[in-house]
Amino acid sequence: MFRPFTKLPDFLAKERIEKPINFLMRWWRSVFLFSIIFDLLILRKVKFDEFSKTFKTCLILYGLYFLFTEVLRRYWPKYFQNNRFQFVKLQLDIIFTSVIILFYPSSEFNFLWIFYLLPLLAALSYFDNSNIGLFTFVEICIAIIVEAIYNNGFGYWQSIPIVAKCAILGSLSLISVFILRLIPQLTLASNLAKSSLELIGELNPKDIVQLLANAAKNGIPYADASVVHLLGGEKRQTLIAEGTSCLDITVLGKSPMVIGQGIAGLALQNRTAINVPDVRKDSRFTPVPRDVGQIASIIVAPMYVGEKNLGTISVHNGRKNSFDDRDLKFLEALAAQGATALANADLYASRKRSRQYLNNILTASLELDHHLPLDEITNNVASIVCKHSGFRIALVNLIDEETNELEVKACVGLPAEGVSK
Repeated sequence: MFRPFTKLPDFLAKERIEKPINFLMRWWRSVFLFSIIFDLLILRKVKFDEFSKTFKTCLILYGLYFLFTEVLRRYWPKYFQNNRFQFVKLQLDIIFTSVIILFYPSSEFNFLWIFYLLPLLAALSYFDNSNIGLFTFVEICIAIIVEAIYNNGFGYWQSIPIVAKCAILGSLSLISVFILRLIPQLTLASNLAKSSLELIGELNPKDIVQLLANAAKNGIPYADASVVHLLGGEKRQTLIAEGTSCLDITVLGKSPMVIGQGIAGLALQNRTAINVPDVRKDSRFTPVPRDVGQIASIIVAPMYVGEKNLGTISVHNGRKNSFDDRDLKFLEALAAQGATALANADLYASRKRSRQYLNNILTASLELDHHLPLDEITNNVASIVCKHSGFRIALVNLIDEETNELEVKACVGLPAEGVSK
C-alpha cells in the first residue's frame, strides 16, 4: 500500500523530499516543546514542580536530544544525513513523543497525538522500503493504544477514538507524501512548458542553444551546470560545445567529442538518453579539463530530427547519484523540443537564403540592358554578380565559336592583364 508513494531510485532523489522533511522535523520538535510548555505553564498554569519525575526527565532528555540534532546538522551534516542515523532519529522521536504523551499531566483532552504525523511522514519519505513505513505506522498505533489504556482503560467506546486517530494519521501522511512527490513533477512540467514557449518564437540557432542550456540547468534541481553540443567539423562528426550554463565555453572547446566516443557521442550515436550515476565507474566517460570542475554524475540526451543528428544536451553534478528517471525524461523532452527548434531555424535560414538568391537574380536581370554591346553586357554581368553575391572577384567566360574553348570576356576584382584569355 505504501510502495507507490515511497519508491525512490537513489539517496539524492530521496534528498529532494528529505530536505523539506528535515526542515519540517526541526520545526516540529520546536513546536512540540513549545506546545507542551504553553499548554501546561501558561494555559493550565501548572507549576514545573508539580510535574511527575518521569515527565520532567523526559522533557529534559528531549530538549537535550533536540540540541544534539541541531549541533549535528550544523557541524557534521555527513553524519546527520546518514540513513542509519535517520532511522535512529526517527525512532527516538516516536519514543520521546509516546512517553511524553503517556505521562502528560491533565490528559483529559490530549491534543499531542497529532504530532505523530511528521515522524510517520518522515518514515514514508526517507526510506526506499515500504516495510519501514508500515512498521512505523504500527509503532504509532501501538503507542496510541497504550496511551488510551493507561489513561482511560480499553473498551468498545475507547476503541473508536483510537481507530479514528490511526486513520487520520495514516491518511494525512499518505496525502502529504503524494503532494510532496507531485510538487517536483509539476515544477518540471512547468519548466518544460516555459522552455517550449521560449523556443517557439526563437529562430536564431545561437539563441536557441543558449535557451536550451539555461532550461536544462534551471529545470533539473541538482544540476550544477549544463552543456549543449552541436555537430560540426569535417563531415559533421564532431560534437562541439556551442552553449553552456555555469560553465566557461572556451574551456570546453579544448575537448571536442566524436560521435561514438564518450557518453555524449554514444548517446547521439545510439539515440538514447544516458544516466551515469558515477563517472569513475563508467569507462565510457571521457575526462574533461580541470577548469570544468568536478563531475561525479552526468545525464545526456541526444538531439535529432528524422535521420539527421544535431547534437546533445548534458547536465552534470559534483556528487554521485544526483539524477533520477524523472530528470532523464525531462532532459529527453527538452532535447526533442530543442531539436525541433534547431531544425525549424535551419529551415527558416535555408528558405531565407533561397528567397534572397531569387531576389538577387530578379534584381540583376532588371539591371541588365540587353540592347548594349556584348562587351558591356559581360562587364555589367560581372559587376552585378559581385554586387549581389558579396564576392570580390567575378569572371564571365564565353565559348569561342571557332576554337570551341572558354575565353574570359569580363572580370571584376582582377587586373585585366592578369587574366589569361
